[in-house]
Amino acid sequence: MILDFEKKWKTGQVLKIYFMNGDEEVKEKVFRTANRWIEESGANLSFERVEEPQNAEIRVEFGKSTRSLVGNDLLNEEIEFSNICFREAIAENLSEQKILHEFGHVLGLIHEIFHPLIPITFNYSKLKQYYMHDQGYSAAEYEANVGRTYRKNEIQYFDFDENSIMMYPIPSSTNDQSINYEQPQVLSQMDKEFLKLAYPDVEDNVVEIKNGDNIERDVEKYAHYDLYKFCVIDVCTSEFESKRTANCVINICGDIKVAVGIFYKENGGKRAGYYTYLSPGREEDALGTEFRFDKDLTVGEYLIRIFPVDINTNGKYTFEFSLNKNPDE
Repeated sequence: MILDFEKKWKTGQVLKIYFMNGDEEVKEKVFRTANRWIEESGANLSFERVEEPQNAEIRVEFGKSTRSLVGNDLLNEEIEFSNICFREAIAENLSEQKILHEFGHVLGLIHEIFHPLIPITFNYSKLKQYYMHDQGYSAAEYEANVGRTYRKNEIQYFDFDENSIMMYPIPSSTNDQSINYEQPQVLSQMDKEFLKLAYPDVEDNVVEIKNGDNIERDVEKYAHYDLYKFCVIDVCTSEFESKRTANCVINICGDIKVAVGIFYKENGGKRAGYYTYLSPGREEDALGTEFRFDKDLTVGEYLIRIFPVDINTNGKYTFEFSLNKNPDE
């Protein structure tokens, strides 16, 4: 199981569903089947039907090619457009497998074929031929659903699960091990356990930090993260240094565009620096045991997120945080 970390909903959120077309029978089937994710996992989320599109995070349309955006990416679609579609518009023709799979994407899950621990080596030319020639995928559909890769600090994952509803069929001809994977039809036990971990009973807690704070904590349990918020009220330079015994990811995210600065990351004793922007939706991240962030910031609110890389991660992290007003301002 794989969660696209940046696209996770807020724990405890009520996700509202608006149906743009379709008869009541197919609407009810989709709503009832989607709720199986919540009912069978015990995840701390819920679905609710609404009658106005402006009140809905999820807008379902029937009669178009089957697709869904992932997690909170659904919010990026203009309100007059659907963000999850099903080709079938008649209830008896629309399978529960397809509904469960697409609503897995809605909840932030991605295809199991992208799993870092999948025990096969792909022959990508044959994989591409299978999906584009045999299955009729366009180049864009292949890239989005099968062909792309994820960095470890973009995702969190359980063990590879060939029975996951998020698994795609993989013919034996497409990999060196000649392993064949079928398309699962129901939620697996790992599907349910993972979603419960991702959306636990306790809601996400944000800790506000201020200039000069020193933090020491155990790394959060898997599929969760620590959140720290700080506010900049005058143009300044931030200094953030972390040392940790656990292999975790640190994201520093800004809600406004800021000046160019230098971001360092250390991994295995090697340091690399590069110039970048910290802007809406853009994050700086690092893997390893040492992390230093030194950047000019403009007025605004910023968020620091710290989370474990994988299910076996444990240990502590510490960080020192300071804001220094720029002398030339």
